[in-house]
Amino acid sequence: MARGEIRTGWGTVSGPLEFIAAPREGAGDSPTVVVAMALPLSLADLVALLWETIRGDDWDRQLDEFAADPRYVHRIVCEGLISLSGVGLAEARCAIANGEHGAPPPDVLDRLRALVSDFYGDPAPRPARAARLHLAGSR
Repeated sequence: MARGEIRTGWGTVSGPLEFIAAPREGAGDSPTVVVAMALPLSLADLVALLWETIRGDDWDRQLDEFAADPRYVHRIVCEGLISLSGVGLAEARCAIANGEHGAPPPDVLDRLRALVSDFYGDPAPRPARAARLHLAGSR
């Protein structure tokens, strides 16, 4: 069983998570090492990662499941980072940014962006965000 935790600049988003890491699923041998890392991800990275996990499936059902259970989304993010290569994530992010083949339809993309923003975005109300950005830019 693998363990994960997701943190943002505003605090821990998910408590400890347990999930089956794809490389260990069905493995008959015992694990030898445990790898721990901190991996910075942007909101665009998270949108691309979640898109790759539901691509080809029933998007509406998957997005409804995501919206209903944040811990499920956090587990999918951890599992997706293990099963999707960094190159695959970068390619998905570029396809979305450029509107290329393989990008989600606009309505699905809007739902993914809203979901990612709700779960991982700045929790400060919009006026506070704007004030903080203004102050940061005035230095």
